Amino acid sequence: TMPSPMSPSPAAADGAALRAEADRLIAAGKVIEGIEVFRKAVEAAPTAENHGDLGSLLYRLTAFDEAARHLRAAAELDPGNADRWIALANAYYRKVDPGAAWKAEKRAREAEPG
Repeated sequence: TMPSPMSPSPAAADGAALRAEADRLIAAGKVIEGIEVFRKAVEAAPTAENHGDLGSLLYRLTAFDEAARHLRAAAELDPGNADRWIALANAYYRKVDPGAAWKAEKRAREAEPG
């Protein structure tokens, strides 16, 4: 059967299902398995929310290089959201990349002055 024009794309539906599975695994304490599934969810549905949430999770686990990649993708997909740029700046500071952190902070100020 053909999907109706209003239904989400198969990739987006897969992304949502994978994301739900990732969240379930992480909630159950299976963090490593959850991250593997989360990465697949981001591949299927590379949204600002998915990139941002995976980046935040990786940041909390101190995987700063990979966290910064996802937080950067989230910020670029949602450039008016100052919080996304601040999260990216924090990851760069933890990676000890002050130049990149400063640029991300500048974008946060542009997105939301003050």
